[in-house]
Amino acid sequence: MYESPRMRNEVRVIPMRRDVMKIPSLDSRPQVTWTEENATKSTTTAHFNEKTLTVKKMASIMYISDELVDDSTEIDVVNFIIELFSESIGEEEDKVITAGNNTTQPMGYSIAGGTTGIATRTCSGNLSFDNVIDLEYDLPRQYHSNAKFFVHRNNIRELRKLKDTDGRYLWQDPVSVGQPATFHGYPVFEDNNLPESKIFFGNLKSAYWLGDRQIMTVKISQDTETAFTKDQTAIRVVSRIAGTVVLPDAMRALISIP
Repeated sequence: MYESPRMRNEVRVIPMRRDVMKIPSLDSRPQVTWTEENATKSTTTAHFNEKTLTVKKMASIMYISDELVDDSTEIDVVNFIIELFSESIGEEEDKVITAGNNTTQPMGYSIAGGTTGIATRTCSGNLSFDNVIDLEYDLPRQYHSNAKFFVHRNNIRELRKLKDTDGRYLWQDPVSVGQPATFHGYPVFEDNNLPESKIFFGNLKSAYWLGDRQIMTVKISQDTETAFTKDQTAIRVVSRIAGTVVLPDAMRALISIP
């Protein structure tokens, strides 16, 4: 059993009609000032930047014998393999949204080196409630209403143990089926593609855009050279997506230093 792909639901999905999409972003806003009657008005500026969604391609081919296809009377083995490919593509998509290398893969929101622009703070030793409070207040107020914690499973274990000054656990289990657990009032999302050294907090749907250029397409052929000479069926899948952090201010990260 594999984890169902879920990261696509946590980000903003954008249809793409070409391989590269330019996205304008605002670095600084225009300012207004008070003035007197008949006085000269002050001038202001706004600075714009540009983010880029660049499509990357996932693909795979599997050969199966024609005898396997013909003799599998209980299940449709070709459709079963296509379902397995779909699960694998979903899992890989989850990985790159979180930790994509931004070269051969889309950019992941957690990659190191400051590429994403997401601001970080560090802590040392065991995780404390004070560390989490600092992380929450690092995030600008306008992103708090839809903010979540994005945490590796091993860090969730530590969050569940944290208490306030009155000895009450800060972790709250889901109030109903399908609802997330919360920590200090904010939903917690388990992302096991994160390194254990990082906890993220913020509105990922505002911060990250996933570009859909070509959803998974399937081609089935018995006419390739390999398939024809060996009595095989070839199943080829291709998926093309892009991903990048477009609004780093909507997320903050806490990095643990040993």
